[in-house]
Amino acid sequence: MERDDLTIDVKAQKPVLYRGKVMTVSTFENFKKNINGLVAMKGFLSTTTDIKAAEMFAGKGTVPEGSVSVMFKLKIDNWKKCKPSAAIDPKDSAIKDEKEVLFSIGSIWRIISVADKPENGIWCVELTSCPEENKRSIELTNYLKEQLGETSDLWTLGEFLMKMGEYSKAEKYYHLLKTDLKLSNQRADLAKIYSYLGIIHWELSKIDVAIDYFEKAIETAPQDRNLRSTVKYIKQLAQQELKKAPKMLFGKRLASSDVISKSLVANKISTPILKNNLGYAAYQQRKYDEAITLYQEAISIMMLSEVSCLHEISCVYNNLGAVKYDQEDYSAAKGYFEKAIFTIQQLSLKHPWISDYKENLACAQEKNSKRQQVK
Repeated sequence: MERDDLTIDVKAQKPVLYRGKVMTVSTFENFKKNINGLVAMKGFLSTTTDIKAAEMFAGKGTVPEGSVSVMFKLKIDNWKKCKPSAAIDPKDSAIKDEKEVLFSIGSIWRIISVADKPENGIWCVELTSCPEENKRSIELTNYLKEQLGETSDLWTLGEFLMKMGEYSKAEKYYHLLKTDLKLSNQRADLAKIYSYLGIIHWELSKIDVAIDYFEKAIETAPQDRNLRSTVKYIKQLAQQELKKAPKMLFGKRLASSDVISKSLVANKISTPILKNNLGYAAYQQRKYDEAITLYQEAISIMMLSEVSCLHEISCVYNNLGAVKYDQEDYSAAKGYFEKAIFTIQQLSLKHPWISDYKENLACAQEKNSKRQQVK
């Protein structure tokens, strides 16, 4: 796909590429709100080196009500590291003289800027290629394989899916493991499975079910195993969380002014996870300076292994935002919530934590706007 002469010639020229599109106002607003954020293309991405051809696809400013004309300007820093791409021969293109350049499924781009106003009825959105995000996905997969390579592949898949926020899918793999008679150490492995199932149900907001699984893990784990004491600690966190969980109605928080902060749970309790959870406890006691210190210490350790800690780093950024929110420093809170969203999106654009972070961000933005209006 990449080795034909036409493709080689286009790559050598390193052109700016264009994609014209008519999209709904709400979709366009998401681009405006997510400068520096990531966007992943679900299907093949068709672009062109001819801006006039792209303008035609953008509707030239003449679009249905509730929609806008958008011109994407795509810049590629390194063609070699970009997702597989090819220049399409005009005779094979759907439109003659389109000068099409096609990118394969799943290409990832960063939103650089969105124009303040349309030009000739067309809004301009600048994107840049994001090969480092594809690299991060590979690094994360390799990290998990390295950590779990001595056990069944189902362990790797289950933990990887948990990192990605695919909790229901992960649950299926752990139930498969539970029925697997070839587990190397049945009691220890079964306790580990129960612990993971507990964490999954915690993330699914089924904390009472999670506590039941943690109790099973404690009963099953061998007496001399560290897992037993770890799960006892997680169970204690879950019981505390059950008391503090916000009241919900139809999946929404009843008190929209309250932001969500999070403790971190894992089968292996590390120093930065403990520091986050101690910070979380300090935050609950309104010891804000202590909480900030602990969260910042957690972040500094996690950043030493950033690729394997994106999930945890996003949580700590969110928690720092919650502290700043309670201190009524809404501008700083907004910045931290935005960092939390940006970080978790590097791991998965569909991670369920994103909705919590965005709701927190909306609370901070609302408070910040009201303060600006008073001034």
